[in-house]
Amino acid sequence: MCLIHAQPPLPTMKTVQIDGGKKQKLRLDILGALSANQELSSGQIGKIHITDIRAFAVVENKIAKKA
Repeated sequence: MCLIHAQPPLPTMKTVQIDGGKKQKLRLDILGALSANQELSSGQIGKIHITDIRAFAVVENKIAKKA
């Protein structure tokens, strides 16, 4: 097997952007909001980063549209 021509594995996670951050006083629990509808579990959600104007959450590819 030649590793040079092997396809790299596809990523299993995707980053979603939430329009709102510290300056908009985004103080809600993002993990709770994403997993509140019982379709998403906290295990399917990765790192969450909040900046001044945006928030970013890493989720599994298969649930990215639901998030």
